Amino acid sequence: MMECLNNELIFIGSLYPAELKADLLNNNAFVDYPADVLQQAILKGLDDNGCDFRVLSSVRLSGYPIKRKILFKSIYFSHDSRGDNRDIYVGGINQLVINEIFAIIKLSHYLRLNTREKRKDLLIYAIGIPSLFAILVNKKRVNSVTLIVPDLPEFMSGNKNWFYRTGKKISTYLANRLMRNVDKFVLLSSYMRDRLPVKKDSWLLMEGIYDESKRLEKTIKSEHKVVLYTGNLSKRYGILELLNAFRQIEDDNYRLWICGNGDGKEDVISMAMIDKRIEYKGVLSHDEVLLLQKQATILVNPRSSAGEYTKYSFPSKTMEYLASGTPTIMCHLPAIPKEYDDYLFYFTDESAEGIKDKIVEVCSKSNDELMSFGEKAADFIINNKTPKIQMGRVLSFISQEQN
Repeated sequence: MMECLNNELIFIGSLYPAELKADLLNNNAFVDYPADVLQQAILKGLDDNGCDFRVLSSVRLSGYPIKRKILFKSIYFSHDSRGDNRDIYVGGINQLVINEIFAIIKLSHYLRLNTREKRKDLLIYAIGIPSLFAILVNKKRVNSVTLIVPDLPEFMSGNKNWFYRTGKKISTYLANRLMRNVDKFVLLSSYMRDRLPVKKDSWLLMEGIYDESKRLEKTIKSEHKVVLYTGNLSKRYGILELLNAFRQIEDDNYRLWICGNGDGKEDVISMAMIDKRIEYKGVLSHDEVLLLQKQATILVNPRSSAGEYTKYSFPSKTMEYLASGTPTIMCHLPAIPKEYDDYLFYFTDESAEGIKDKIVEVCSKSNDELMSFGEKAADFIINNKTPKIQMGRVLSFISQEQN
């Protein structure tokens, strides 16, 4: 396979080897699906652009005793179907702070081994102390460092615990210091520049990637007017407002399907017991979620624009929603580029009543109108946001000063 850059590439991230993912799922432990899906798309894009690269992976574990296993051994694996087992999961220890220290040591070790004979370009997924510290230790062994920033860590949780917030402040401070060793940034929101040590012309906007190989063929729509929400059921993401909005719709032909997990799950279950039109479908596989998206009348993201964090996060489900071909309703969040405006139905009144009004307005359109709108949105994603296209842009960005 030909090299896509003048220098060899190493990807450092939090990809789950199949063996580890199965182990975690069998024990009802945490698996970060959105991060895993995006990283799989990134790697597919590197493959599609003819890159020869290796993966170093370290993942966040659930924390003992949630999962009653302490030591996770390193695993050699292949990120694709070639089965060459050149990629490495460095292993872990199922205690939060200890696992961070363990990851620093292991990532530094494997990075040193893989840069002994030749300097490499590094592509890093997400702001993490272990990977950034491993870069510092091996700085003289690498040619360039590019960091993909899907989220800003300080905004990734609504946890108000004093110890958690203090720990987050410390880790954010350390990360900002360590990011001085990063040469280029790939950002999922242009507003991230305000909080990162980004120099002029050293950043690229790539709000996400959609892997077209995951796209399903057309399927039969439900006979009802189905409103679907999939993903994080965190209360700060608007799940309660969605429930209250739907309850204001009196039409018996409407249905609300919800799947996912979060601190609003019990509210969803309780509301489903009161209103039989509401159905909580639990935590489903990605393939099952994609099928539901095809069957629904509309997809909805009730996340409000309130809160500073909305500027720094492009909702990962947006591309997946649009690519399904089912019309999508959401708030016009600051991180959504203008090029998406023609393919989304925005609600401007972010109250439960405003969401309800937009749901009814869109669901009242004819089937042909909804189908046409959804197909145009899907075409936009498929023609512009595939792994090969998006990672081609990233690779060109990395190599700008290498020619």
